[in-house]
Amino acid sequence: MIEIVKDMSSFIGILIFIIFAFSLILLEFDREIKFTDHLLTSYGFVYGNYETEELSSSEIAIMVFVAFMISVVLLNLLIAIMGDSYAKVEESRILVDSLERLDMITEVIVIKRIFTPRTIKKEKGYLMFCQNSVSDESSEENENNLLEEKTDLLRAAIKSVETKLENSIALFDERMKMLAKAQEQASETIKIQGETTSAQIKELLTIIKGSKVKTGDN
Repeated sequence: MIEIVKDMSSFIGILIFIIFAFSLILLEFDREIKFTDHLLTSYGFVYGNYETEELSSSEIAIMVFVAFMISVVLLNLLIAIMGDSYAKVEESRILVDSLERLDMITEVIVIKRIFTPRTIKKEKGYLMFCQNSVSDESSEENENNLLEEKTDLLRAAIKSVETKLENSIALFDERMKMLAKAQEQASETIKIQGETTSAQIKELLTIIKGSKVKTGDN
């Protein structure tokens, strides 16, 4: 739907141009009416909302020409644009589905790497691409060429996903190293603070004992 709306930008531009042009023509025939009123009249004319009783023969001729342009030329142009957009979407459907599946596979691999112990050996896997066989021999060559193109696109997508996965793994390893380093620093700090506290406690006990001895002598 989004691709169809993007491709309709040229059609919308032509339609706006025709509405403004017809409004300017009506303004030349009747300058007593504001341009905005002529613009609204032209816009309503696009949807068939018009009256020919108050129009002159020249205005009726122009109206017939505009009606032909809108109902025949622009309507066929709109149908052609929508059909072409639908064909583009259908051509890229398999590739888009494959990319979405590859993204899901990447997420599963990353989650599995996070929650799986590192002692497990890595196992290589293979991604299989299957397609229904064609019984018509005349179109077999075209199907093979199309399959090769799609295979190349899929290989490029897999390479991109592998690069993304390697970057994610490298970033995760770096963060784990930073976390381990921070944990070591925190442990060392706690150890130093514990030794300092123990020394202070021993010193305090020594002072207390000394004070008791002096009190006993007195």
